[in-house]
Amino acid sequence: VTISNGTVTGGFSTSGAGGIHIMDGANVSLNDVNVVGNAVQGDDGAGIAIYNGAVLTMDGGSISNNILWSSFQSYADPYGSLYLNDSTAYLNSVEFVGNQFAGNYSADGVAIYADDSRLIAENCTFRENGNRDAVTQGRVPNSVVCLDDGSMELIRCVFEDNGTPALTSGAEIVELWGGTMKISESTFRNNRCDFVIECITGTLEVSD
Repeated sequence: VTISNGTVTGGFSTSGAGGIHIMDGANVSLNDVNVVGNAVQGDDGAGIAIYNGAVLTMDGGSISNNILWSSFQSYADPYGSLYLNDSTAYLNSVEFVGNQFAGNYSADGVAIYADDSRLIAENCTFRENGNRDAVTQGRVPNSVVCLDDGSMELIRCVFEDNGTPALTSGAEIVELWGGTMKISESTFRNNRCDFVIECITGTLEVSD
């Protein structure tokens, strides 16, 4: 499936992706597509969710202003405006802007969460991803980008102004829970966080 020059917006789900749900080995290419203003409650992939050997290739476009809701009656952690599980994604020149967590508990990988997957991101921008209303909620997302086993490469990416508005700290911008993460030629600036990069377990390589 190839989609070009489009917008996916206004989706909402409690049992799957808010915007695009890719399953079971499917191969999807998005060219200059904006996945914006979608939401999930108590599930993963506010913008896009990829499962079971699926492959996403995304060139240009954005994943922006998507919301991960966690119900005040639930302690389920929602993961990722882009969520991968046992899958692969290739991203080039994609903007992640204004993706937010809102709810009762916590969230990992507000922009990207990859679980036992492979992701390569080149020339991508991450800006203003974080918490929608930390002062009211008293909660912060754990990370903007999270790898939980598998491999991730961030090449010539820019992370700026991410974190929690109205607070001077949050959790971390990039989080590694296992697997191998390589960060090269990338820039981190003006982020509100306790750690820019946190490696809990796994292999982290940072260069240039």
